[in-house]
Amino acid sequence: MGTYTTFDPFLMEPMDPKEAVEYLIGIDPFQNLHEAILRKAMPGISSKIYLKGSTILQQQDPPPEHLWIIKKGAVKVYFKTGRESEIITDYRGEGDCFGFLSLLHGEQSNADIVAITDTSCLLMEKQTLLELLKNHSDFAELFFLSILNNHLDKPFRQKGKTPLIYAGRDQLLFTTPIGQLISRDIAGVSEDISIREAGEIMSRKKTDYLILLDAYGLPAGIITDKDLRDKVVAKGRNVNQPVRFIKSVSLVKAEAKEDCAEALFKMIRYNINHLLVIENGKFKGVVNSHDLMQVQGGFPLSLVREIEDQQSVEGLIPLSLKINKMIGVFLNEGARSSTIVQIITEMNDRLLRKILEIAERKIGKPPAPYVWLALGSGGRKELTLKATQDYALIHENVSSADDKEKSDHYFSVFLSVVQENLLQLGSPYDPFLKTISVNLNDLRCQSIEFWRLVFPNLNDIQNNRAVKDILPFFDSRPVYGKMGLYEEFKKSLERLLNSEDFFTHSALSLLQNPAPLTLFKNLIVEKDGKYKDLLNLNVKGLRPLVDLGRLLALENHIQETATLKRFQTLRDYSALIHDHEEELEFAFEFFLKLQIQHRFEQYLQNQELHDFIDPGRLNLFDKKTLKEAFGLIAKAQGIVKEKYGLFSL
Repeated sequence: MGTYTTFDPFLMEPMDPKEAVEYLIGIDPFQNLHEAILRKAMPGISSKIYLKGSTILQQQDPPPEHLWIIKKGAVKVYFKTGRESEIITDYRGEGDCFGFLSLLHGEQSNADIVAITDTSCLLMEKQTLLELLKNHSDFAELFFLSILNNHLDKPFRQKGKTPLIYAGRDQLLFTTPIGQLISRDIAGVSEDISIREAGEIMSRKKTDYLILLDAYGLPAGIITDKDLRDKVVAKGRNVNQPVRFIKSVSLVKAEAKEDCAEALFKMIRYNINHLLVIENGKFKGVVNSHDLMQVQGGFPLSLVREIEDQQSVEGLIPLSLKINKMIGVFLNEGARSSTIVQIITEMNDRLLRKILEIAERKIGKPPAPYVWLALGSGGRKELTLKATQDYALIHENVSSADDKEKSDHYFSVFLSVVQENLLQLGSPYDPFLKTISVNLNDLRCQSIEFWRLVFPNLNDIQNNRAVKDILPFFDSRPVYGKMGLYEEFKKSLERLLNSEDFFTHSALSLLQNPAPLTLFKNLIVEKDGKYKDLLNLNVKGLRPLVDLGRLLALENHIQETATLKRFQTLRDYSALIHDHEEELEFAFEFFLKLQIQHRFEQYLQNQELHDFIDPGRLNLFDKKTLKEAFGLIAKAQGIVKEKYGLFSL
């Protein structure tokens, strides 16, 4: 649909009764009705188009007089939990219904429903629906069953979390806005007072921190009791100096409406105990780790501390198992998939850094500084349960041939020790590809000189296989070691972007996993082998979206590596993303959710972890969403195919 120049929230749409009957008879639950019955019901059905962003239903609206059936487009269903907070409970697309609860029970609407793209709906009058339910028992049974399976469970489970008095600790983590945790007076003082005065104020107020304010009364930094110990007492600093000399400037902020899970992630990510809370652009207060531990029982913040305190691989093993338990908690409480994988990644980063430190202690100090990179899903912060982790090590150059031999030997032994330790923790280690061409040796462990001078020899990468093997390096990030080496590495890698052939081969990589849909939108599954009749969620669902985000980000010189952040940043750069951003983000979240759930179920049953699912076991809503997501991938791949002239594929 195009964009309409109108101030109305909807447009009346001419309806072809024959087309409407053909549409209804192809979707649940109307497919159980005879065509003649649906033709007879047509006088009670109309059609409307709701423009993107328009509100179709609001909480407390009077009971509607018709049922909405989505023909094209999608809507968002959410509950308001405060003046600015909302909990999204569902997305509904082609073939889904809404408005049935209020219609059938004559009650006010219990949710807001907004069109997230131009959305065409059939509107069935209440009396028409009631007559169909009364006169056709098979249809009535299927109708109520589809509502129960696809729509009621999730919204009401989420809505039940909203009243804080009824929520358990884990539920509170995902439903409580962080601003609600601020109960104490704001501890803010001028940054020009002395260290002695600051300490006296902290003692008097019985607080472990002070926010330092500049001349305009805005937050300029923070000091904590740890700063007093480490920067003043331990170093014998003059306590009459201004307190600004010991402040920490990098204040990490959270919006007051963010839920506690988002705040928790930031504390884990930045290894901090205090979080600045902002409301409407103004400083509201500070939340500390103790506040979150009161809400959540200390887990997983306590797990972070346990990891930091461990000094042996054996001591890390039970903590690795606790991370798996944490995933189950997040799944049960309806956390966003993107939040779950970020926290999994952060926890795995901490385990990895400990393993690297332990390996260094075991075999001695490295002969040259190095940086350890996470590649692929780890580099994008999209690790799932026991996901294979790709890494690379880049070290500084050594001066002589003898030193080079010693360096090569050290890092070879070092990688073997790290690999062994990772396997003990249950983390599969994929040592990446040994070679990508005859002239490019093992990329897993190379000096910065290799990347600067030897790589890239463009003649060696002008084929699709070579480019495909290089692409995970564009999803890399430094995890441990000398960060300056990573910046040098990136400059060398980005020389590939000067080659048009590189982008063509990147597009080919995206198109190698076409959407598994037939012409009639039936799912294509594995035809034979170990996974016969199953569908690979990662290869067919997540990977094309990851490849799309990477391709467009590299085209537009965007530095983001996480897929969702790439989509969000590309909104103003790519027409494809601008037109389909919310759909792409939802599709990515949906595939990620299925993958995490599937892997966690396998883990609980002590089964082999893989990404092949049986589509037949999904409920009606998930099946429909799966097809719509694959349809979106097919559309995006078609646009890329046309842009690069790859029509022969």
